[in-house]
Amino acid sequence: MHVIVPTEDLIDVLSRLKPLRSLKTRGFPFSVYTLEAKDGKLQIIISDKTTITASMEIFADVKKPGKISLNGGDFYQVIMKLIPVTRTSSGGSKDIELLVKGNKLYLDTSTTYLSVNASVKQQRTFSLVEEDLSWNTRKTTVPTSKFEMHIESVLELFKTLGRMVSAYTSDIVGLSGILMKVSPEEIKFVVSDGIRLLETVVCQELATSDLELILPKSTVNLLYYLVSVGDILEVEASSQQIRFRISSDGLETLLVSSLIAGNYPDYESVFSYGNSPNITINTKLFKDNIMNVRECLDKQDYLLKLKYRKALTLENASKNSHLTFTNEGLPVVSSEGGPFELIVNAYYLESLLAFVDSENVKLVIPVEFKPLLLYNISDTLQIRAALALTRE
Repeated sequence: MHVIVPTEDLIDVLSRLKPLRSLKTRGFPFSVYTLEAKDGKLQIIISDKTTITASMEIFADVKKPGKISLNGGDFYQVIMKLIPVTRTSSGGSKDIELLVKGNKLYLDTSTTYLSVNASVKQQRTFSLVEEDLSWNTRKTTVPTSKFEMHIESVLELFKTLGRMVSAYTSDIVGLSGILMKVSPEEIKFVVSDGIRLLETVVCQELATSDLELILPKSTVNLLYYLVSVGDILEVEASSQQIRFRISSDGLETLLVSSLIAGNYPDYESVFSYGNSPNITINTKLFKDNIMNVRECLDKQDYLLKLKYRKALTLENASKNSHLTFTNEGLPVVSSEGGPFELIVNAYYLESLLAFVDSENVKLVIPVEFKPLLLYNISDTLQIRAALALTRE
């Protein structure tokens, strides 16, 4: 194999196909990259060979086609330390030459230093491994559902989703994955850790029947890095597997993943409170005050009491804390129902509010000892969340 690729393009691909721990290749103590050069393109593939396989393409000058595999972590570290000429005014590397000789890959670059009018050549050598991940990108079962969607309308959803999965999945049976629900009118993702529950919805007309499945956390986390503005996303799903095909300017990105078997717990009843008391408050005002008082809370429990009469009050609810405080007089935009008083974990509440980007947020007050509900007030990305209450 002999190929020349733009430095910036290869850096961009590897920044998306990171050799994550969750993508350690079965049979190896590290993640493996398979590189295949042909037809004017270089394809980079990563896989754990059990759950998930992903690949991306870049345009390349293919001198000699071929296919190799190597230690993904080592290759990633070397490439990400390179500086392309487009990112600095002082010079950098324009292209990367990849040449295979025997069981070695030789990586050659030439770095230009404009300040001293000099060009320095560098060569790195990698040992190859006996592995071929390319077959996994073609492995798929017969789809029972297939549809396309334009990324622009759901990009904010995937950005939110990428942050969600890093904190909210759980080892609790049934909550280890992310629920994906698709209908002809909308796409929805749900994630929970047993204490917090977060649902995101984007309304979009889709040529598909109703679809409900559970994705592994690693799949959703990687999908977040692969999509970008201008892409067209095609989804194929069966009872055991899902394939995301991302097309952009003649290049193709694939993500093939197995699904988590079973049924996601019924969560809709969590949001069925009827005519419960509720308040709407400025999101920034609420976030800032919670952030300020959280620093004063006992870190063992972070107990925060919310009291509402004509305005909202935040106060310390930890009985054993040596410090007391009260933040009084937070004005609300609107309210329905009588006064209330409840206790929550301030850290968990703050983490849920991090996903609310609308000007105002709606809090629905539970009856008895049910979760506190939060609603993002937005016409584009709909978010609703639930947070379990805490007793004194």
